Amino acid sequence: MKRLFRTATENAAVLGMDKSYDGLFYHVFTPILDRYGIPQQDRRYIMALYIQGLMAIISEWLRNDCADSVAYIVDMIQRCAKRSREEVCD
Repeated sequence: MKRLFRTATENAAVLGMDKSYDGLFYHVFTPILDRYGIPQQDRRYIMALYIQGLMAIISEWLRNDCADSVAYIVDMIQRCAKRSREEVCD
């Protein structure tokens, strides 16, 4: 599983899969950002921070041979994603 995930993430742009995130961003993230009143000019930076941060957690987990449980990693991601905008941006 680890090798499959790593291969998929490394080759996403090459395979054109990064385009599929446009729909996800529009239909999922835009309403959330609207609800929290995130200014349009801030959105690409905030989303880049979250996406790259989440990928960093997963990459670190993979580098450590998935030693921590999936439940722990999910909890870690949820805790990081729930940080307030002020904690992230200020």
